Amino acid sequence: MSTLVLIPARGGSKRLPSKNLRTVGGVPLVGHAVRCGVEYAQQHWEPCRVICDTDSEEIAEEAKRHGAEIPFLREAEFAQDGTSSAATIIRTLERLGADDWSVVTLLQPTSPLRTVEDVRGTRGVWGEMMGVTTFSVTAGTPNPNGAVYVIWAIELRKERSFTGGWCSRYAMPPERSIDINNAEDLAEAERLWRMQHG
Repeated sequence: MSTLVLIPARGGSKRLPSKNLRTVGGVPLVGHAVRCGVEYAQQHWEPCRVICDTDSEEIAEEAKRHGAEIPFLREAEFAQDGTSSAATIIRTLERLGADDWSVVTLLQPTSPLRTVEDVRGTRGVWGEMMGVTTFSVTAGTPNPNGAVYVIWAIELRKERSFTGGWCSRYAMPPERSIDINNAEDLAEAERLWRMQHG
């Protein structure tokens, strides 16, 4: 069994242009995700690859600088506004030649305050629930906060969703659960970053 840590980072963003290259604590959002994935991979007991899936050469270079693999750029048809994350990741798995029993761990760049403990915690719940799809939520709420998803590749291909079928949840504290979609979210993430890191 192998683990693929996948970081989807599309170049286009309507609400916040160049979103994945915006910084929190002086580090681009894609850099935060890659750093977290690399730290997780270094501590993981199974073979583990950290891959950034992007259509942008600029994002690819930034992700590579922080330690991600960039085996290829995302095809234009999978980089549209209406393309789901599940569809792009399924296509990435196809291009990688990933087997059905690979474990997919998705880290979205829009959650820069997520920690490696949150990744390990989500994977831990996934293991305890015998491989049931697991995603992170903000403590006290049932909905995904977008930070971490863990799913079998075979399950993702079947459900074509990260939240389809039977799911379990890992709770993250609110101060690490921000999901950046606009300039206000970015400013709040910066404020929380400074509070947490001095």
